[in-house]
Amino acid sequence: RVEGSQYIFDKLTRYAQGRSDITISKFTHTRYPQFSVIARIQGRTNETVIVGSHLDSTAPLMPSGSAPGADDDGSGSMTNLEIFRTLVEAGFSPQNTLEFHFYAAEELGLLGSGDVAADYASRGVAVRSMMQLDMVAYTGKERTVGIVTDFVDAETIQFVRQLVDEYLNISWTNTVCGYGCSDHASWTRNGYRSTFPFEAQFSNRSPYIHT
Repeated sequence: RVEGSQYIFDKLTRYAQGRSDITISKFTHTRYPQFSVIARIQGRTNETVIVGSHLDSTAPLMPSGSAPGADDDGSGSMTNLEIFRTLVEAGFSPQNTLEFHFYAAEELGLLGSGDVAADYASRGVAVRSMMQLDMVAYTGKERTVGIVTDFVDAETIQFVRQLVDEYLNISWTNTVCGYGCSDHASWTRNGYRSTFPFEAQFSNRSPYIHT
């Protein structure tokens, strides 16, 4: 819904107040009204690092149209928002430009991220890497970071394994989606390096998805 996009845009704008090196922008799409949101912290190089999540949800079996999406992808979007808030509050100034993307229309087939990634590729934007956060909250079956190994960049996911080893008190487990199951795949298709850490092995994901 458009309201979700506007909520994120307003939150990011409020957090970024007083920082001239931060821009908050709307990325509009021609095929649907929901817009994507991009928060950009300017760095000192011409390379960009992206952390992404998606704004929309779906509930095809619920005729009321209600689609809570607490884990898919409320968990990823709120994590993305909180990372941004924490870094801004700490006065963080990145070496590489750092962008936080909140994509529209992921549930319709990665449409929002597809538009954004294609736009970046057409303009030759130098993206060092992209990490997608989509379903990061559920721990009902196992406590591990699922390292998705398909439709991603092998070198980048190895770096994520190292991050888990260094900073978390749980470990990681390799897993596969079997298809381009979230917005990271849009970046892979456009020739960029991407990674997709997940809440568990894919087979142990939340059973409450889209409810």
